Amino acid sequence: MSKGIRMSGRRTLAASLLLTLLLVPQFAPAQQIGTVRGVITNAETGEPLPYANVVVEGTSFGAMTVEDGSFSFVLPAGTYTLVVSFLGYEPGRREGVGVLSEKTTTVDVELKPSVALQLETVLVEGEAPVVDVKSSETTKSKDQEDLNAFAVDNVQEAMALEAGITMKGGDLYVRGGRSGEVSMMIDGVPVNDPLGGAVQVSNVAVAEAEAVIGGMDAEFGNAQSAVFNIVTREGGSQFEGSVRYWTDDYGRQDKTYTNYDRLAVGLGGPLVSDNFRWFLSAEAEGSDGEDLTLDRRDEWTGLGGLLKFKDRADAGLNLQNKVTWRVNPDLKFNLESSAAWDKNDGYVHNWNQEGYVNRLHMFERLELSGETDDQGEHFYYVIRGTMPVLHGPWYAEYRANKERQRQGLPNDFQKVLVKYKPSGAGAPVYEVVDAMRVKSAYSGTEFLVLTDELFDGFLDSLSRWSYVRDDSSQVYYNSAEHTPASDNFTNSVKLVTVHNISEDVFYKLALTRLDFQRHSAVNDQQPWEYNTAGLPATLHNGATVRSVAGEIYYTDPNNPFLASAYDYPVYFDRESVSWILKFDLTSQGLGGHKFKTGFLAQYNDMYNEQLTSPGRTRILVDDQTGRVLGTAQGTSANIFHNYAPQTAFYMQDRWEYRGMVVNGGLRYDLFSPGTGVEILLRAEGVDPTIQRYKQSLSPRLGLAFPITDRDVFHFHYGRFIQAPANNYLFQSQDPNAGVGILGNPDLNPEITISYQAGVKHQFSEHVVGDFALFYKDIFDLISSATAIDTISGNQFGRYINKAYASARGVEITLSRQFADNYGGQVAYTLSYADGVASDAEFGATSASGLTHLPTKELPLGWDERHSLSVTLRLADPGSWGGSVIYSFGSGFPYTPAFRYVRRQDPELENSRRYPATHSLSLQAEKYFNVWGQDLTLFFDGRNLLDQEQIASHDPGIYPGLRYAQNAYTTYLTETGQYGGAYLADMDGDGEDEFHPVEDPRVFSPRRIFRIGFGFEF
Repeated sequence: MSKGIRMSGRRTLAASLLLTLLLVPQFAPAQQIGTVRGVITNAETGEPLPYANVVVEGTSFGAMTVEDGSFSFVLPAGTYTLVVSFLGYEPGRREGVGVLSEKTTTVDVELKPSVALQLETVLVEGEAPVVDVKSSETTKSKDQEDLNAFAVDNVQEAMALEAGITMKGGDLYVRGGRSGEVSMMIDGVPVNDPLGGAVQVSNVAVAEAEAVIGGMDAEFGNAQSAVFNIVTREGGSQFEGSVRYWTDDYGRQDKTYTNYDRLAVGLGGPLVSDNFRWFLSAEAEGSDGEDLTLDRRDEWTGLGGLLKFKDRADAGLNLQNKVTWRVNPDLKFNLESSAAWDKNDGYVHNWNQEGYVNRLHMFERLELSGETDDQGEHFYYVIRGTMPVLHGPWYAEYRANKERQRQGLPNDFQKVLVKYKPSGAGAPVYEVVDAMRVKSAYSGTEFLVLTDELFDGFLDSLSRWSYVRDDSSQVYYNSAEHTPASDNFTNSVKLVTVHNISEDVFYKLALTRLDFQRHSAVNDQQPWEYNTAGLPATLHNGATVRSVAGEIYYTDPNNPFLASAYDYPVYFDRESVSWILKFDLTSQGLGGHKFKTGFLAQYNDMYNEQLTSPGRTRILVDDQTGRVLGTAQGTSANIFHNYAPQTAFYMQDRWEYRGMVVNGGLRYDLFSPGTGVEILLRAEGVDPTIQRYKQSLSPRLGLAFPITDRDVFHFHYGRFIQAPANNYLFQSQDPNAGVGILGNPDLNPEITISYQAGVKHQFSEHVVGDFALFYKDIFDLISSATAIDTISGNQFGRYINKAYASARGVEITLSRQFADNYGGQVAYTLSYADGVASDAEFGATSASGLTHLPTKELPLGWDERHSLSVTLRLADPGSWGGSVIYSFGSGFPYTPAFRYVRRQDPELENSRRYPATHSLSLQAEKYFNVWGQDLTLFFDGRNLLDQEQIASHDPGIYPGLRYAQNAYTTYLTETGQYGGAYLADMDGDGEDEFHPVEDPRVFSPRRIFRIGFGFEF
């Protein structure tokens, strides 16, 4: 990465960490805003009561009713008590009124005429309505209590239990869309990485999470499938805190499941005064997973060995801080900062062995010419190529002589005369040099060689692999210690202002800076330090081996699947910085209208460096002249540094008229690939011009028909667009870079036309049913196509807007709010997700060997026809609690591959399916009161049925096998067996056979149990 960006990112990260830990009273991020409206009437006559006072107890929020008895005002999300007063009537009091973010809560109160001198308060308990009869959206929500009560690790896992949301391989797919079609927001502000990913929030910092999966209003953009908004916690009026700890380590290495530990701490309360409040959360997590790597990890000890801590394969730390300053009832400033770090030592199944391999050294061999020099006085030697020499005891003596040679001291090398032939037409050169005698690794014959070492490492056929050391030339090698580790840093700083201009009008202004850093390397090496043959690339004489002919991947003839030489050939480094300004204005004083408008401006600065075989070099050639320009690291490279602005403006209105609610809006989006890009490929059908600004209009229309106060029918139509991922825009276009697919800076936005209709019905006080139908047409999806470069004549893949898809389905949800010691939900989805390309690479190359798109829609990779989730919670608050999650999936599709078919049939794409999955999880809790504080002991079990579930039948082998054929998919197709295999003729009969490898990456985690405790004060 460029030094300027990297240093800037590090300074920002350090500042954010310091700010998160030591933040003093400042402006802080805002809680989401909701609306309270209703009508005050005479309980006996039903007539409206104008000019009645409606106030929120303990605050200065409130309003006065108008002529028709109606009132409306905005409130931060939360639970409140409303007090209604009117001269000549008994006061009314409504407790437990729940206000949800961006929602309208209706509170109608009837006041009884009062008897003289009798002013008794009428008490009515209430909460947010179970069915929002004025909304045309389909939303799913979770709060802090839900995340703690069930065996889920994050918001994404909790949301995957809802109808319409599918999780596969850790990615979320909503209503048949691709995984990248979900926009993540925190407190109403987008927090997506422009190069992929988003800011993560730990469970302890979540107050409420909402997923809008259908009927999105115009304020939501750059998302084709869904918007996930997380409202983070704020400090309360009193100091409070919580600690939760989980583990599956029961004291012995053989008694642990994944060596998992997780600690979450949350603290909050007033700061200086009640107008200043803060909340700080920290979560640390570590796990080795189920992949049993041979990588030897560092271990730290303390207190004389009583404490031991070993580094984990996966580890992370997430810090979040939020401080709020309410200047007055109408003005609030907030500042939120977060910093997160996580690392992952990736497990690669064929890079997981340890043993011994013959170490080789390469020298230039000398041969006596039989002729004398120009003066006829001395016989001379000539160089006759290179010669490998096996490592052994001689090497220590050689190193000692080289050191004495370097210092100018006497040594055991012999002096010989060597004739060097110049590359041009010049006269030969004679030079006296040092030489020594060593044995050839080929024949064991002793030869004279020059003393300058050319290579130190492993070479094919000569480097024999063994699991025990049986030769002095063999050295220890652990391939698991030569795989890359990923380090990710994320930090964000957000300043928000919420200002109530009047009782009916308020605005929200947010300024956000996001910084995402991703780095992956073997042992944190720079590209030129990568070892291309098993030992350090820098030789003892200071020279650097940058490229070795015949680079060796595998050296064990008895098992060609396993790698036993050099560093895993991938290097990756990137950083993206985004500045986001977002403004929203809401007005609801226009009769039955709630009008909202706003804009978003975003500026992205992105740097990416991705190298294949980073320790080797490639030749740079001028496309026009063919002249060699030099060399660069990596046999292929994807390097770019680009700036891309984008902006959006929207208007929307919610109009209530005679019981019907109309939600209409229009959104304008504009994005640009910037001015520093161009199309380099010269090929037939490829237009080299770039449209610098891409514009889109997206209309939205929703209708809600409240049938009764317990029933609503809703319908929504919307056009949704999403800017193409910046990776596809800016990926290298250099034909010399060797990337598989060239970027295309002239890509258009992807488009989804969505329809949904549904009915919500409240069966009882706590039970509600939700039935929804959806249909989506998806156009201009990014896929790939091949083109032939007219200059080089080479064929390349290139990203284009070509693919299309459709999705349709039925969602049925029956839920019961927790009350009377129990609650739960049943969520069922029937869906079809069909298209011509499951990913952007499909069309240029694919695992099935296809080189073109199918001619009709086929099941997409995440098309799971039937899914069912059942959750049940039983609890006696203050004593005990328990929850159960059962999930069923009918199975994802996969594409078969046949060994003897040269060209796969495109219509076989995703024509077979994995087995159906059944998953059962349990969490049990016991509550204690210790010294007046709440202590919780809990236990949870995941995948209690211990079903062998398929994560991916072919997680990929890179680099490809050199002495065998990767056959994961073929193995499954022909045998029906999972776990992977390779094809090789190991018995010498002339036929390749399957050799199973039992790759653990194929399977999802098996049954695990965790225990833990929680403490609240």
